[in-house]
Amino acid sequence: MLTEVAFQTDTVPRPDRFAFWRECVARTMAPMEISSPRPDDFWARQRLLYLEDSWLWPVSLSASRYRRTPRLIRQSDPELLHMTLLLPGSGTIHVDHGGHRSTNGACDIYFLDTSRPYDVRSDDHEHLVGVGVEIPRSRLPLPRGKSLDDVPGRRLSGRRGFGALLAQFVTHVCEETASYRSTDAPRLNGMLLDLVAGLLSHELGTDDVLPPETRTRNLVLAIRSFILRNLHDPRLTAESVAEAHHVSPPAPAPHVPA
Repeated sequence: MLTEVAFQTDTVPRPDRFAFWRECVARTMAPMEISSPRPDDFWARQRLLYLEDSWLWPVSLSASRYRRTPRLIRQSDPELLHMTLLLPGSGTIHVDHGGHRSTNGACDIYFLDTSRPYDVRSDDHEHLVGVGVEIPRSRLPLPRGKSLDDVPGRRLSGRRGFGALLAQFVTHVCEETASYRSTDAPRLNGMLLDLVAGLLSHELGTDDVLPPETRTRNLVLAIRSFILRNLHDPRLTAESVAEAHHVSPPAPAPHVPA
């Protein structure tokens, strides 16, 4: 089973719950100014899943706001790229980061850079359900020197393209942790990094300069996902799969005389 740590505010005395959540977020992601419209009635449930040097954290929590300020960045910067995938049933999240402002709902994805200020808040009467992902920026297989400034804070779709592949992968790992051994963590981490790099490169228009091995692994994942989604379609053939992914169909097997 993957290494996992669970936390919920129900296990903490009520007067200490919100302060404990602040500490939990600082350890999970980075120190932030956190507020809530109802701090005395705050609740949160979180699981931490470790994949080598990245980690996933499925979470549900009540309405809250998170501000990463220049002062906090100067004090501590883990140099992480954070991703949030909002799940069905979640309320809305408003993001203000790097000149981008977005409103995000279920099946949306957004990124945050811990080295830059941001302001993330939910509506006052909504609870949030999603998965946070933390990745060291230095581990992303992106073109050297390519800036990510145009991505953090934007609303990205988790319903199509690389966003859908990434959403499926993240939710699957969170739901099926018992299906994996701890020794599988490095391979799962590699898949996560490739899918995040694929989505970022697509948004930056740099798909063609990803490392060849990353492009190949992403293509294999996309083909597998396409086949699984269309298994019951009688029109599913090797040719239709190849056409959907802009690759050449496999050569026919040579005829072997009886």
